[in-house]
Amino acid sequence: MRVLTVLHWLNLGGIELQTLHALPWLRRQGIEMDFCCTGPPAILDREFTALGCRIWRIPKTANCYAAAQHLGRLLARVPCALVHSHFGYTSGGFVLGAAGMRVPAVVSVHSSEPLSLYRWRGRPVLGRLRARWLAWHRRLIEHNATAVVGHSRVNLNAFEPGWTHDPKKYRVIPNGIDFPAGRWTRTAARASLSIGRVPVVLHVGALKEEKNHCGLLEIFRQVRKRMPGARLLLVGDGPLRRQVQRDLDRMRLTRDVRCEGSQRDVWCYYAAADAFLFPSITEGFGNALVESQSAGLPIVASDLAAHHESVAPSQQRFLFTLPHYAAAADLVVEQIEAARAGRNPWVAQSQSFVRDRFSTERYARRLTRLYQELAP
Repeated sequence: MRVLTVLHWLNLGGIELQTLHALPWLRRQGIEMDFCCTGPPAILDREFTALGCRIWRIPKTANCYAAAQHLGRLLARVPCALVHSHFGYTSGGFVLGAAGMRVPAVVSVHSSEPLSLYRWRGRPVLGRLRARWLAWHRRLIEHNATAVVGHSRVNLNAFEPGWTHDPKKYRVIPNGIDFPAGRWTRTAARASLSIGRVPVVLHVGALKEEKNHCGLLEIFRQVRKRMPGARLLLVGDGPLRRQVQRDLDRMRLTRDVRCEGSQRDVWCYYAAADAFLFPSITEGFGNALVESQSAGLPIVASDLAAHHESVAPSQQRFLFTLPHYAAAADLVVEQIEAARAGRNPWVAQSQSFVRDRFSTERYARRLTRLYQELAP
């Protein structure tokens, strides 16, 4: 079976890396995958093509009918058994194009709200236009998608509150994480990153508004008052890079915070850190939270509904209410001190929890079952 997966591009994002890691498992079960991208060539293109995937490009457009035409023309040239769009709330044109070619279509919803609408919340007139545009997509998805996959229950609750009444169309398939087998020791990771014996707080995430880097820096500033030698590592890149740098200058944290940019191998950072901090304002799941727990890290994160799915019960008492940043700083210090004293059994418990539930193999098996059911 050949599946055409629709993405913006094949960059170092959570969806792209999850798909890359799942490919070997999918191929063992008879699933071949090609890609339709609306963006330019990106860093992972070579790795996907090396695995036998073909990459096609169609123009990016905000017009659902134009998107449907572009995809329909591609499907006429490149037959496939199924189309899988990862554009979430804005998949309307793609499922319409697939329906026009009588190809089953799956929509993946990765967030608990349309992030484009969230970022426009301070612009009421344009925000209302954006809401109408999203409603257009929503109607097209409702009428043309064969199935809608939420990568957490929270995502489906937001997308379609009554989704449990139609279990054939709406499915929950949690994200899968590729867990490396002990590639880094703490000593080797710290030596590789030139980090001494100081407390290290880690954050992994795109530099975007919803990741709440302003709150993150405020929490770390308060942690430093309790732990003067502490360091913060920021792994990720994005449109707010300059704003983050300005905030570092304003808060006089430039000497204590390292901005590492996007990294293909984040496991070195997980191995080197003492605690993982994730104060997002909105999330659909939180892949980095699963990765950090899998690496055996204590976590402190915002108390979001999605985090109650990705954080093990043993560590959920370290979820804090936004914007209580002083309380969050207390939790970070508590986690670091407990880890250094060897009195944190909840970390091993959470490691087992996430590895049992969120492996790449388990994700690929569930996805294969869905594909085979929709396009036997």
